[in-house]
Amino acid sequence: MMMKILHNERFIFEGDFEFDDRTGKDAYYAGEGDLHMIRPGNNIWETNFVPDLGEIELYEWNDRGPGSTNINFVLADGVMHAHISEIAPATYKKAHRHTSGRHVMTITGTGYSLLWYPGDADFTRVDWKYGTVFPPMNQQFHQHFVTSNEPSRYCATGLGGIRYPLTAENHASAIGTPGKRQGSTTSVKEGGNQIEYEDQDPRIHEIWLAEMRKNGVTPKLELPKKS
Repeated sequence: MMMKILHNERFIFEGDFEFDDRTGKDAYYAGEGDLHMIRPGNNIWETNFVPDLGEIELYEWNDRGPGSTNINFVLADGVMHAHISEIAPATYKKAHRHTSGRHVMTITGTGYSLLWYPGDADFTRVDWKYGTVFPPMNQQFHQHFVTSNEPSRYCATGLGGIRYPLTAENHASAIGTPGKRQGSTTSVKEGGNQIEYEDQDPRIHEIWLAEMRKNGVTPKLELPKKS
């Protein structure tokens, strides 16, 4: 893209400018980092290298569902978005939506995700295991379900991170707007992008219960009654 925009190879390949402010500490290249505890869903691990996505410590984010945990990454002080979330065993997360460009890759566990737009007659289903990658489309609701007694974690990457959201839409989703929680965990009834359990399509829970019965797994999530 930069080659096409600038169409000058000398500028791209022979420039002597160094982004020394992005280098960070030497320890950042050895798997160490700095933890910035901001609030659930926004906590940051700043580093340049993560040696094991399956083992890095995560922090509670119950707004997305009971037992849910996550950590956001700032990598080389760059604009890339990256975070890891983990879903508790025999549970599932609340549905949410955001801009396009996020790629979800399964790291541990098994289960499936449902994707849809408001008004769709049916859901698009993606069954996942280690290494499965799928990108929810722009403002497409998606919801992740664990169908075993093991937790499942995934890594989501894209353009526009928590430190540098790039667009106003990304900023509203990651940081929130005045007087509201971050947009990704604010109910759609309050102008946000999350569907609370009590407001979701009843078919969603029934599909999950059927999967649990098929796998011989006892569900660990009970839906709250609709107010």
